[in-house]
Amino acid sequence: MTRARGERGFTLLEIMIALALLAVGAVCVLSTFAAAIALHLRRENDVRAARVLEEASRVAQDDWDSWQATKRNPYPPPRKEQSYSRDDLVAFAITYEAVPGQPKGLDELPSGALAVVRITTAGDRERTREERVFLVRSGPRPGELKSSLTFEKEKDDEKTKKANDPYGSKRKD
Repeated sequence: MTRARGERGFTLLEIMIALALLAVGAVCVLSTFAAAIALHLRRENDVRAARVLEEASRVAQDDWDSWQATKRNPYPPPRKEQSYSRDDLVAFAITYEAVPGQPKGLDELPSGALAVVRITTAGDRERTREERVFLVRSGPRPGELKSSLTFEKEKDDEKTKKANDPYGSKRKD
């Protein structure tokens, strides 16, 4: 079939080539969107895990600071799996370990510990992630406050100040 001189338009072959190019471009764009969504979901899970790890680290540090260590039980008991406060699909468990090569204190008890935090995310498929956090006492042990020399000295200084205060408790600062 030949064209008449005045007719304009595209041939079937030109239209098929144009559709093939359009299809290749659409596939490229859609695969890029799929990769971007997968990357976004992965980063979202990483941010969620970081927030859970931050809360778990606080819990572990509180446990370590409040634990009355003995030679028989130098580390707090493991914390069973508990839900993350902001997301019911995420939970964490904490166990405590010795830090290899760490020297012991004067009382032969460790001054630091390694908290192993296991983060479990439920959902389509359950994922588990394990992180390690180093803990150091952020203050004296609970039993040390009453026997501390500086604590006793500060108490005596306060008593002396109150006894020597000419205004008593009526004075306003």
